[in-house]
Amino acid sequence: MPRQVDHGGGAMTWWSPLPVTAVVAILLFVGKEALEFIRRVQGDRRKRRALKDLLARECELNLWVVTSLRRIFDRLRASAEPGARLKVAVSHRAGGRPYARFFSETGGLDTQVGIPRPHRELMSRFLLDVATLDRDLFDHVEPAYEALARLEHLRETLVNADEEAALVGEDQDLGALARHALVQLSRAEAALGALYRHCTGQPLVPLSMP
Repeated sequence: MPRQVDHGGGAMTWWSPLPVTAVVAILLFVGKEALEFIRRVQGDRRKRRALKDLLARECELNLWVVTSLRRIFDRLRASAEPGARLKVAVSHRAGGRPYARFFSETGGLDTQVGIPRPHRELMSRFLLDVATLDRDLFDHVEPAYEALARLEHLRETLVNADEEAALVGEDQDLGALARHALVQLSRAEAALGALYRHCTGQPLVPLSMP
């Protein structure tokens, strides 16, 4: 309550101090909110670090996919050139997994390479979390995610190009597909490299895969 105090020059009104219990209650509330804020910030920081570690690993896996697909599409492009002796056939193993077979007309070359699928599982699962937690990280994840989606479409086009495992290298349209795929592979590699550097501070380099 306000009190009247007379110092000889007239009455002056002033507010009495808050009760000690009220001051303590306010301090406890402020302290609790501060601790909660610190825990939330620390939790977000740990979650952000974990997301970056997972995304970096997915970048490493996809770099191997990009390298493998580039080798396949580069040979497919070469096989579509007029007079090319290199031939490429796409087929499926007994379990359904697709592979590309490279061979020459003279019989001097005959190798088989699996056609890997891009990895987008983690990006798909955590895309919304990244968008709400770290906008800068999302700006790096989104182009990488979209680039991998395009690669997956190109892979499916190649895998389903010839269900009979005929010589796909004889089809000039697949030569155009190969040239387009090589451009998309370079863009995907650049997007993955930018995301990896943002997550780790290091350049993305190939891993040795089994």
